[in-house]
Amino acid sequence: MLAIGNTLPGPIATKMPGYIGYRVGGVTGCIAAVIAIIVPMIVAMIVMLGIFSRYRDVAWIRGMGQAVVPVVMVMMAQLTWDFLINHRQHWAGWLVLPWPLLPPG
Repeated sequence: MLAIGNTLPGPIATKMPGYIGYRVGGVTGCIAAVIAIIVPMIVAMIVMLGIFSRYRDVAWIRGMGQAVVPVVMVMMAQLTWDFLINHRQHWAGWLVLPWPLLPPG
């Protein structure tokens, strides 16, 4: 089931509970399982955002917030590069980046 879950779009944290809930309780079980996994995450994000907003003028919090942007940019660049390297055989890869710029492999 993990392999099937990885082929579907979206995060695995919501796909697996949805599938298990469906197998155990049908559509109602699927909905209950997905809600049970998503609601605590949403509440935690809202609480953390509230704390961040309240203390955003503290120096180390401000620094932490400023450090997130370059980290995310590097992660997205690495993801894009890995995608180009792993899918260069696909026809769309030829349109995005010329083949001489890609390393062999």
